[in-house]
Amino acid sequence: MRIAVVTGRSRCAHALSGAVGSLLTAAGRWVEEVRLATALGDYGLVIVCDAAAWTAARQRYAGPLLVVDAGPLLQAGPPAAIQHDGAFAPGTVSLADGDVRLGQPLVRLRGARLAGVPPGVGVQVDATTAYVLPVVLSPSFRDGHGFWHLAALLDRALVALLGDRCGPYVEPWPDGAPAARSVTCDLDDLDDPRRLDSLAASGRPATLFACADSLPPRAAVAPTFEMAGHGDVHRPFADDATNLLRVDRMLEQFAAAGWTLAGFSPPNLVYSSALGPLAERFRHLRLGYQGTSWRCFPTRVDDLVVTRVSFYTDFLHRYVGPAECGRLLAAADAWTSGVRGMSVPCFHPGLWMEPLHAYLQQDASPAWEASLADVASWWNRRHQALERLAKGSAGDEPRLRLVSQ
Repeated sequence: MRIAVVTGRSRCAHALSGAVGSLLTAAGRWVEEVRLATALGDYGLVIVCDAAAWTAARQRYAGPLLVVDAGPLLQAGPPAAIQHDGAFAPGTVSLADGDVRLGQPLVRLRGARLAGVPPGVGVQVDATTAYVLPVVLSPSFRDGHGFWHLAALLDRALVALLGDRCGPYVEPWPDGAPAARSVTCDLDDLDDPRRLDSLAASGRPATLFACADSLPPRAAVAPTFEMAGHGDVHRPFADDATNLLRVDRMLEQFAAAGWTLAGFSPPNLVYSSALGPLAERFRHLRLGYQGTSWRCFPTRVDDLVVTRVSFYTDFLHRYVGPAECGRLLAAADAWTSGVRGMSVPCFHPGLWMEPLHAYLQQDASPAWEASLADVASWWNRRHQALERLAKGSAGDEPRLRLVSQ
């Protein structure tokens, strides 16, 4: 069953929608992030993350609707239709699987209890609508046990609304791998391609992002690496009038050097223009930082697969030293494996080699390691297989693992 998570408009609601999507994807659900203007009729369930979107979505969608409302985090409180009184004990909320920490106090809801959800956390508004407090945007999201407590909360809310119509769980990664990892390197100021030798010797796939004005010779790059675009020059893409012109200039320069690009990542991970035209030019886009979006999995814009950097090493090793930097990178990978997510560390071997060396010395976890191009291909194949499954066909994707409830 396809589940639409409507991307929130406020910064808080945007982060909340990312957390909701990540938790449900980790639980094996088929989740798609959409804008409020998207046609919603083909979805089996719609989730909105602010009360303002509730009315707008209900006017266009008659099916099951789950409201995970950011309002109580913004001092707005629940909407008038939702009764509440008092507040939870400061700092924690008790869920069925254990306590989760709150970033700030939340009111306690009153009304018809949502089956499977602790009292005061969620209510059944009517036969097809439920309302849940934004407890998932919690510090507990950042530890493994808390993450799965929160995922179970949302999953029970779904079951309460959908009953036996939920369908099978779908593992996110090939062959049921516990997580995915893509090593990425920005080749800023790389004056000696031999700095990539240790990465090549490790045998790990990697995606390299280079600017067209400093493109290394093709023969100097190991054939196991994917080359992707980082811009025509190392300058932010923040001018809507010139962004696409610069992208096309970059593509022309790479093509002249014999490179065909599947991916792109702008400097500073910011692109101010619409992403639709990029979907016509690339298969994947590395954009944004996971720490501010709470997204642990790729998202799709048409067939363009968007991933986010999950861990930056810039300057970290200078503050804490390479050994501690390596330990923190290993801890970040372990957390990602614990929540079935995707790790995208970013290194700058042309500037600092210590973090990459420390990372390569760590024992590899059982995550599926792949270039971003391979991740994009898998994520799109998985999406296509799920569409076939929704139409009653088991599909022919041999690496897709379905798990019955």
